[in-house]
Amino acid sequence: MITPVSGGFCCFLKYTTVVMCLLTMTVAGFAIYGRYAGQPVMIEGSPQLMQMAYNSALCFFIISFCIMASLYRQCLHFLYLLLFLVFIFSILVLVENVLDKNLYIDQLFFTYPVSVTTATDVGRIAPNTAISFIFSCITLAMLNAEWPNRCYIAVCGFLSLIVASAGGIYLSGYVFKVDTLYQWGNFTPMAPNTAVGFILLGGALIFLILYKSIKDKKNIVNSAPLVVSSVIFLGTILYWRALINYEAYNHIIHPLHIPTVTLVVGICIALLVGLTVRYGIHSRHYAGKALKEAEKTRNALALVEATLESTKDGILVTDNNGSVINYNQQLLKIWDIPDTQRSSIMNRPGLLSSIAKKIKKPENYMGSPNKIYTEQMEETFDEIELNDGRIIECYTKPRRTGSKVVGLVASYRDVTERKKMLEELVHQNTYDSLTNLPNQLLLRDRIKQAVSSASQSQHIVAVLFFNVNHFKYFNDSFGTQVGDQLLKEIAIRLVVNVENNDTIARIDSDQFVIVLAALKHEEDCISYVQKYLSILNNQFIVDGNKYRLTFRVGISFYPKDCQDAEAIMKCAETAMYNASIKDENSFHFYTEEMQKKILERITLENDLKVALENSEFVLHYQPIVDLQTGRINGVEALIRWNHPQHGLISPAKFIPIAEKSGLIVSIDDWVIKEACMKLKDWCVSGMSHIRVAINISSQQFLRGYFEKNISKTLADCNLSPNNLEIEITEGEVMESSAELIHRLESLRNLGIRISIDDFGTGYSSLSYLRKFPIHTLKIDQSFVRDLESSADAVAIIKAIIGMAKSLQLKVLVEGIENRTQLQFVRSLSCDEAQGFYFSKAVDATTMTHLLSKNHLYIMP
Repeated sequence: MITPVSGGFCCFLKYTTVVMCLLTMTVAGFAIYGRYAGQPVMIEGSPQLMQMAYNSALCFFIISFCIMASLYRQCLHFLYLLLFLVFIFSILVLVENVLDKNLYIDQLFFTYPVSVTTATDVGRIAPNTAISFIFSCITLAMLNAEWPNRCYIAVCGFLSLIVASAGGIYLSGYVFKVDTLYQWGNFTPMAPNTAVGFILLGGALIFLILYKSIKDKKNIVNSAPLVVSSVIFLGTILYWRALINYEAYNHIIHPLHIPTVTLVVGICIALLVGLTVRYGIHSRHYAGKALKEAEKTRNALALVEATLESTKDGILVTDNNGSVINYNQQLLKIWDIPDTQRSSIMNRPGLLSSIAKKIKKPENYMGSPNKIYTEQMEETFDEIELNDGRIIECYTKPRRTGSKVVGLVASYRDVTERKKMLEELVHQNTYDSLTNLPNQLLLRDRIKQAVSSASQSQHIVAVLFFNVNHFKYFNDSFGTQVGDQLLKEIAIRLVVNVENNDTIARIDSDQFVIVLAALKHEEDCISYVQKYLSILNNQFIVDGNKYRLTFRVGISFYPKDCQDAEAIMKCAETAMYNASIKDENSFHFYTEEMQKKILERITLENDLKVALENSEFVLHYQPIVDLQTGRINGVEALIRWNHPQHGLISPAKFIPIAEKSGLIVSIDDWVIKEACMKLKDWCVSGMSHIRVAINISSQQFLRGYFEKNISKTLADCNLSPNNLEIEITEGEVMESSAELIHRLESLRNLGIRISIDDFGTGYSSLSYLRKFPIHTLKIDQSFVRDLESSADAVAIIKAIIGMAKSLQLKVLVEGIENRTQLQFVRSLSCDEAQGFYFSKAVDATTMTHLLSKNHLYIMP
C-alpha cells in the first residue's frame, strides 16, 4: 500500500537529509582539523574527542557528498566511482585487520608522527568502521541503481538502520564504559566521534531512502516490521557478544548472567517491536480503508442528496411503518405544501391527508396506509388530477430486502404543461389549422369507426365528397385572405347543420368530406346533400363584398360500393370528379361503370409507362392559315398514341391520365424534341417562316430547368425562338400561380411565342388576362360549331375578339369546317384559323409535301 504524502513532507525529508549530511561532514571536519592542528591522538590510553582517523573522516566526507549528489541526481557516474573507491578502501582495511599486515593505506593521505606509539597501528581504521562504510556504499549504490527492483528499498533500509544503530551501540560503549562494544578483540577501536558520524550518516541514508521511496511511489511499509526486528536482533547480538567478552576479559561472574538476559530480552523486544509495527501498519491500513469507505459513503449520500434535489420529480422515501426517511424540496413544490406544514410530512398519515385535500377524486388513488406495505406490493403508476386543474404523474416502487418490503419510493411529476403540449400536438396533427375541422388523418379514423359500427348495426355509411369549383380562381383574383375567409365560412355553415353522429372534415384546400354514419336507406342521403348544397348556395359576404360559390359532390356508400374504410373515400372522390363542373351544385353517385373506367385508366397508365421506350408516339401536324393571305404560317403539333392493341388513341383520352400520373413531363419532352427536329428539316428546306405550336402542360412549366432545356433544344437544332410557339389551356391559366407566370415571362423574353388554347371554355376575365405575357388567343371550336344556330355563340366570339384586340393580341379560331364559318371569322378581322376546312391533322411526310408546294388557300 502506498500512502499519499504531501509535498511539504517530501521537502522536510529532503532538507533533513542535507542537514544530516552537513552534520556528518562537520564531525569529520573537526577530526581532520585536529589532525592538521597537531592534537594528540591518544593520551595515556584514554580515547579523546579528536580520535577519528584521517581516512575515516575522508570517507565520511565522500559518502556525505555522494548522498547529496544522489539527492539532487547530479554527477551520478562520478558518484559511483567515489563509492567504489571507498568500498575498495574499506575492503583493504578489513584485509589489513584480518591478516595483521600493514598495507600502508593508513598513510596514503596523512602521515602520523613517529613519536606516537599506541597499542594499535597508528591511523588504521577499525574493522567495525570499515564494515559500516561498506554497508553505506552498498546502500547508496543500490538506491541509485534501483536494484534489485522488487526489494532494494527494503535491503537499503535494513543496511542504513544497521549503520545508524551500530553507531549508537558503539557510542553506548563509551557511555557505559564497556570497551568490547566499540572494540572487536585486539583490533583498532572505533572512536566516539566516528560512532557519532555513523549515527548521522545512517540517519542521512534513512531520510534519503524515505524521500526516494515517496518520490518514486515505492512501498516501504510492508517490509518495515521485518527490517526493524532484524536490526534490533542484530543489535542484541552485538550487545550479547560484547557483554560476554567484557565479563571474560574482566573476570566478572554475575549471578543473573547479564549477557544471556540481554540476549533474551533483546530477542523479545525485537519480536514485540516487529509485531507492534506490523499491527500498527495493518491497523493503519484498515483505518485508511475505513476512512475511504466512510468517504465513499459520504460522497454517495451527497450524490443521492444532490440527485434528489436536481431532479424535476418530487421524491418521497418511506420505511415500512410509513415514516418519511427522505424527500426533496421539489416534492413540497409539486404538492404546494407551505413551510409551516412541512413538519407534517414526517409521518405518512399526515402527508396523505395533506395530499388527499388537493386531489380531485382522492378515492381513486388513495388506498389505506395499512395495506400499502405488503410483500405482494408491486410497482404502480397513476395520473392524478388536482383540484386546481394540474395533472400529476405518480410512480411508486417498493423498497425490498430480499422478498421483504422495507419501504416505498414514490416519485411525483407535474405533467400539466406536457399534457397540454401533447393535446395541442395531437390537435395540430388531426385538425385543419384554418377551419379547425378534422383533417384527412382523423377523417380516416372516423370512417373506420363508422364502418365498424355499421357492420354491427346493419346501418349504411355515406361519404359525401365536396369540391369548391374554380376555387383557385377566387384565390388568385381576390387574394388568399378572401379565399381563407370563404373556407372558414363554408366550414361554419356545415358544422352548424351537421348531425351529432356525423363527421365533417377538410382534406384539401378546396375539398370537404361529410360522413353520414347511420343511414337506414341509401336514398336518405339525398336530402342531406340537398340541404348542404342549399346552405352553401347562399351568398357569402367577406369584408362587405358578396361572393357566390358552386360545388360538385361525389357520393359513395358502405357496404354497397366497397367493404374497405380506405376505399370508400376514394370512391366518393371518383364520383365527385365525374360530376359535371359546368352544372352548378351537382352531385353524382359512385357506380360500377366508374370502377371500370378506373381500371381502364390504370391499364392505360401502365401502358403509357412503356410507350415512350417502345416509340409508340407519333406527331401529326395541322396547318395554321393566315386569313388575309391564305398562306400557311405554321402548324400545330398534335400527339397521337399508336397503341399496339388499340391502334391510334386520341390525346383527349390519355393526356389526362399522363397528367395525373406525372408521365406528362416525359411526354412533353419528347414532343418538344421531335417537333423541333422536324422544324429543323423544314427550315433547312427553305421554309424558315414556318412556326410550330406545341401544347405544354403546367407541370412542365413548373420544372425549374424547363427554360434551360428548351433553350438547349433550340440551340441544338439551330432554330430561332420565333419558330416555336407554346400553347397552354385556359383551364391551366385559371389554376396558375405566380411561378407559372414567371416561367411564361422567361419564355417570352427568349423570343418564344405564347398562346392560350381553348379560350372561352373557362371564366377568364379581361383583368385576369392582363397578368399573362401572351401573344395569341385561340378561340375554342365549340363556339364556331354553333355559329349558324346560336346567337349566343356569335356574341361570345365577337366579345372575345374585341377583348383580344383591346389587349393587342392576335386571334386564332379553331374548328373551321365550312365556307360560312370562314367568311364569318374573316369579317370579324380574325388573324389566323385552322380546321378541317383547310386540312385535318396529317403525318409529318404529308405535311412536308403540303408545305413544299407553298400552297395558298383561296379566301372567300
